[in-house]
Amino acid sequence: MTALAEIRDLRKEYRLGFSAHAPVLKALDGIDLDIRKGESLGLVGESGSGKSTLGRCLVGLQTQSSGRIRFDGIDSASADRGQRRVLRRRMQLIFQDPYSALNPRMTVGATLGEHLCVQRFGSRAQIRTRIVEVLELCGLSAAHAARYPHEMSGGQRQRVVIARAISTAPDFIVADEPVSALDVSTRAQIINLLRHLQSTLSLTSLFISHDLAVVAHTCQRIAVMYLGRIVELAPRDDLFRTPLHPYTRALLSAVPIPDPVIERGRTRLILKGEPPDPTLMAQGCGFHPRCPQATERCRMEAPAFRRLQPGHSVACHHAETPDRSEIS
Repeated sequence: MTALAEIRDLRKEYRLGFSAHAPVLKALDGIDLDIRKGESLGLVGESGSGKSTLGRCLVGLQTQSSGRIRFDGIDSASADRGQRRVLRRRMQLIFQDPYSALNPRMTVGATLGEHLCVQRFGSRAQIRTRIVEVLELCGLSAAHAARYPHEMSGGQRQRVVIARAISTAPDFIVADEPVSALDVSTRAQIINLLRHLQSTLSLTSLFISHDLAVVAHTCQRIAVMYLGRIVELAPRDDLFRTPLHPYTRALLSAVPIPDPVIERGRTRLILKGEPPDPTLMAQGCGFHPRCPQATERCRMEAPAFRRLQPGHSVACHHAETPDRSEIS
């Protein structure tokens, strides 16, 4: 499949202070990733692993420190003003918290209308028609356009955020943990809505989450991220059947199985300690302080991100001989 978005050696660094000697936090540390046309790629990992930073760099809300992002053949860093306007219209972001993503002093109609106006979607009549179209696509009615965010439930507000994202008819959506702020029943409705919109509108999406169960329901491929690096990338079924990285196995062991017999009988892999300080990253594998398989080589040499099976790549020295005694 053709790649819609190509990411090469992407790095994003933050200097934590104004001094030239202030520590540097590496939020993204050499990301290489292709997102194929029409697919939903899941991006999972602990909080602070760099997932949201990657999504924001992709849509242009943050500027990368180095590396390259190409969208449909256009380099975002070297694009001119006209190309950037087109890119902004073709790439949209669904925010995590629907309440903070909406202006409490603007009605839903005004919020959507402002977005379409900025993107020069069309005349006022065309914008009004489009507002009704996207609200109905997202399971709301034209009457919701007159409401303020505080007059709506959390699920309805998230539908408005999704409606704003698809209003410009984008090709690519970054969904940054779009269901984490919702209750379980509403979460299922929003996930089904996103799946329906992707198939109906032929969208390509990057679905960011810390919940592997949610990603398994929505994505065809899954990338696992740890401390600003991709440590494993595989088709969904391959990743769940044969996880090759110990961090991936730890994430999978934390996913509850809705069968009490299986749940009681399996062994959990509990990682020791907390992720290391990203400003003090030393040589070697970033996961080695918490890894049950770590060896001296892991402490001294950073593993290459390599392909071991068709479509399945991993950054681990011991991926060929995983210790499966950790999890039953």
